Amino acid sequence: MYKKLIFFFFCFFLLTPAYGQEALNLQQTLEKGLKDNPSLQAYKQALEASEYNLKAKRGSFGPSLTTNYSYLHLDEEPRSQGQKAGDQDLWTLNLNLSQPLFTGFYLLNDYQKAKLEKEQARLRLKQARIELAYKIEESFSTF
Repeated sequence: MYKKLIFFFFCFFLLTPAYGQEALNLQQTLEKGLKDNPSLQAYKQALEASEYNLKAKRGSFGPSLTTNYSYLHLDEEPRSQGQKAGDQDLWTLNLNLSQPLFTGFYLLNDYQKAKLEKEQARLRLKQARIELAYKIEESFSTF
């Protein structure tokens, strides 16, 4: 009696698909694999970083503005021969605008290098997608 009951439960649970699982076709498997793969996410982040780097290099062609601000409070009023010689509070604000005129093609070379790095990151992402799709199709065909 127990052997028949155990055999029945064994066949029932073994032959029925698990609850909540759906069989995926090849297209769905590819989409899910390409969307959820962490290494592809890392390649996408590297591509995004190279795009921001390219924008930063493009910005180096323009002028740069720097500021400096300081405040100094003296304990006593400055005096010279008994006369007031200045203020007790000293405020300073400096503005510096600089535009590189010629840097020996350094800025241009740096910009072109950033463009090549972006292209390299884009091609690495494309290669990783192709390799992952191949692996998914290969393992899908073996099942």
